[in-house]
Amino acid sequence: MRLSSLKPESKEKVPKALHTDSRASLKDGSSPMPLSFALKIMKKTEVVRLKQVEHIRNEKEILTEINHPFLVTLYAVCQDSKHLYMLLEFIIGGELFTHLRKAGKFENEHGRFYAAQIGLGLQYLHEDCGACIVYRDLKPENLLIDKSGYIKVTDFGFAKKIEDRTWTLCGTPEYLAPEIIQSKGHGKAVDWWAMGVLIYEMLAGCAPHQPASLHAHIRLSWSPLSDLSPPHHSITPSLHHSPHPLTHSITHSITPSLHHSITP
Repeated sequence: MRLSSLKPESKEKVPKALHTDSRASLKDGSSPMPLSFALKIMKKTEVVRLKQVEHIRNEKEILTEINHPFLVTLYAVCQDSKHLYMLLEFIIGGELFTHLRKAGKFENEHGRFYAAQIGLGLQYLHEDCGACIVYRDLKPENLLIDKSGYIKVTDFGFAKKIEDRTWTLCGTPEYLAPEIIQSKGHGKAVDWWAMGVLIYEMLAGCAPHQPASLHAHIRLSWSPLSDLSPPHHSITPSLHHSPHPLTHSITHSITPSLHHSITP
């Protein structure tokens, strides 16, 4: 199937927000195109029914603009009369979720290795890509392992550009920061909260807030944020002791951002 051959037959029932050039739009870049791709296919009727139009627009816009080794690459977008298509980097290693479930939990070295890469990807989104982008859906299912064993963050459906904060309630319950639950507005710090939950899950084999305790987490989230202990005090020291040279250099870059974003 040639992407350039996809032509929309009718746009009458599709909101204007979904209308784009019917030709494939290739992302600019000097890197050679790979031989294998992943094609994300979305039914327009389902996008409209589930009220995901704005999320899809945000995902396309953000993926078109970002370029980072630990974030998935978007190569092209197009559409026909019934579907939207995103041509993405093919990540052969599968989800971190699958590997974590098979292993039960990771050794500290593995957890530090992955956490450092995720942290650098978040810092890029928050500060280094020319805009402040909050990811808002960090979890093992959205982390892929490439052929070299490194992390690729994928699924930017909840990602959003912000200037200060946003008030949308979205994300996965186990990883929601208190300020999201409180609906008082949130910023990039919610990604660091989710990263803390993810690190706990990688090292302990389960999320800190299981279904039985999730209600308590939500209830406690209504307490003043000053009553909650910032998680970075126990996380960042262990990151610095990673034996892997890449992890060591990465943690020296992300630690200032972690402290600035999480400390009340």
